[in-house]
Amino acid sequence: MISVIVLDDHQLFIDGIVNSFLNDPEISIAGFALDGNSGMNLMQQQQPGVVLLDIDFSKTRENGLDILKSIHKLPVQPKVIVLTGYCDVSLVDSLKNEGASGFLLKNVGLDQLRQTIIDVYNGEVVFRYDTQIIATHKNPDFSTQPVLSDRAVEIIKLLSQGLVVKEIAQKLGIAETTVNDHLERTKRKLDAKNNVELVFLSTKAGWI
Repeated sequence: MISVIVLDDHQLFIDGIVNSFLNDPEISIAGFALDGNSGMNLMQQQQPGVVLLDIDFSKTRENGLDILKSIHKLPVQPKVIVLTGYCDVSLVDSLKNEGASGFLLKNVGLDQLRQTIIDVYNGEVVFRYDTQIIATHKNPDFSTQPVLSDRAVEIIKLLSQGLVVKEIAQKLGIAETTVNDHLERTKRKLDAKNNVELVFLSTKAGWI
């Protein structure tokens, strides 16, 4: 049985999660908290396998990213799935760097949430952006994953905005062949599809 704690400042949302898993054969909601301090105390007492963590605590004015950092200082560290209504690429990067094991928007279905809890508990890292998977892999080693140059990232972002190669070259003041070279190298790096930022940008560009 996977023990789960929910940390969110909206009681109605917590009630919905708790009720959804009342009779689940694999997942048990061990408790919930409406603020960071209560949540940290509960985690130390219960030692859950997974924590569902909101990132925006508007009522208590706490930063969910700071709570995530505190969680990873616990003697027994649960896997953390960030479950929020807010997302951008910089947030995803920060959560990845701080060791979050999962990321979901609050518009996901119960089946998707349930499967993500199970996958994360079993050692996978699952990030979903607007219900679209941008990363899912076991035991990631970000130090060995392909890294795009700043120029390549810039090109992909422009491509995702609908610009064609000629327009990108004109906008950046570089040759069209240079743009194509960056795109070819990026496509080769996509073979592993391991890098969160890389897969996200390429999804936006329509490659995967």
